[in-house]
Amino acid sequence: MEYPASVILSWMANYFWPFTRISSMMMAMTFFGARFVPTRIRLYLSLAITFAVMPALPAVPEDIELVSFAGFMVLAQQVVIGVAMGLVTQFITQTFVILGQILGMQSSLGFASMVDPANGQNTPLLGQFYLFLAVMLFLSTDGHLKMLNLVVISFETLPIGEMTRAADYRASLASMGLGSCSRSH
Repeated sequence: MEYPASVILSWMANYFWPFTRISSMMMAMTFFGARFVPTRIRLYLSLAITFAVMPALPAVPEDIELVSFAGFMVLAQQVVIGVAMGLVTQFITQTFVILGQILGMQSSLGFASMVDPANGQNTPLLGQFYLFLAVMLFLSTDGHLKMLNLVVISFETLPIGEMTRAADYRASLASMGLGSCSRSH
């Protein structure tokens, strides 16, 4: 059996773009994106998640070639979406580190610091303690599973290739933002 190159590239695009979004999220996520998690573990976990969620994802557009400028733009879009979703967890857990630093300075424990294995920086001991509690709370309340659900839902709300094809996407996004601002006043 012989397959034309267009069929092979189409099949690769069906898996490559979702894999890019999922692996970008895993790279930036709180627990899985830390330095102490080996890169191969993140890669294999991202591959496994991609193959597991592929049946639940909407179809990838066939008209965008994998190796083209439009394909590169879709790739960049997937990276930005994935990193943004992963950074949400970073922002939440880093607030606990800041809280620990503030409480440590207020209670004269600011001098007690240790190297954070996730970031490689010196942080106060109380900040490390709160970070540990935040990560354990995130994992015990199934935050990692909710993030996987979020990434699957994101393929429905932000479909692959829609931003590159829709010329009025920015206008509709702005109108959605303006609509939510007018409702809050």
